[in-house]
Amino acid sequence: MAREVKYLDPKALLIVGLDVEDENSPLADERAEWEVDEAMVRNIMVYGLQQPIIIRYEAGKAFVVDGRQRVKAARVAAQRQAKAGEYATKVPCIEVSADDARVGGIMVSANEIRKDDGVLGKARKASRLLDTVGDKEEVALAFGRSTKTIDNWMKLLSADPKIHEAIEAGSISAAVGIELAGKSRQKQIETLDQILSAPPATKSDGTKDNRTTPKPEKKKESGKEHPGVKKSWLRKAIKTAAFEELAQEDQEALNWILTGSAPKGHWLDDFTWKVDEEINQ
Repeated sequence: MAREVKYLDPKALLIVGLDVEDENSPLADERAEWEVDEAMVRNIMVYGLQQPIIIRYEAGKAFVVDGRQRVKAARVAAQRQAKAGEYATKVPCIEVSADDARVGGIMVSANEIRKDDGVLGKARKASRLLDTVGDKEEVALAFGRSTKTIDNWMKLLSADPKIHEAIEAGSISAAVGIELAGKSRQKQIETLDQILSAPPATKSDGTKDNRTTPKPEKKKESGKEHPGVKKSWLRKAIKTAAFEELAQEDQEALNWILTGSAPKGHWLDDFTWKVDEEINQ
């Protein structure tokens, strides 16, 4: 039996850690403090919210179990729509009735079990959507990316199939594939063969990494010193074309800085646990 979907005002949905302070709540999550994603706001204003969030009622009030970022973005979208005299976005919600232990498990699993599309998968979807709508700006909006990223994805799709196979096998990163796509087909294959036949680099944990990337050309120093980065800046940075061009391990490192989690078996994951053990001794 399908669960009923309710459509609620985003302001009526409470987020623990943002609207209500309760560190001991099973719904407490540091992601409540993340800044609103502007790309998500624009997407919601055009397409609405297509995926229901999960809520639990406590003392007659609806608390968000899963979907914090969507609710926050929906609040901004609804405010802008109301100001423009448009229909304000409502949030589709599914209610769960569960104790703290179960609702905590639902919250974690709803986020951690999701598997994101790889770059090639996203690129193929973007290409199909572009064929349908014919507007790169609209495609970028749908994916929450810049038009430059869409250009890079289309460039990657134009690469030789062997480049795609190497990316899907984890032999090279998508960033390397994008760079190779700018060469002739013959040069792509020759360069790929050179990369794959080169001795694997040694990572900091002593293991071998066969995802060798061409060394980037040195850029002239601007003479300016970057002021450093904050998480709010990094959340925007990971949606840029510059991020897509990074090697996979570099992307994982930046994601680790932002979220505090790394893929199982990754040296950052091992490092995190070892540090925790040492600190808590």
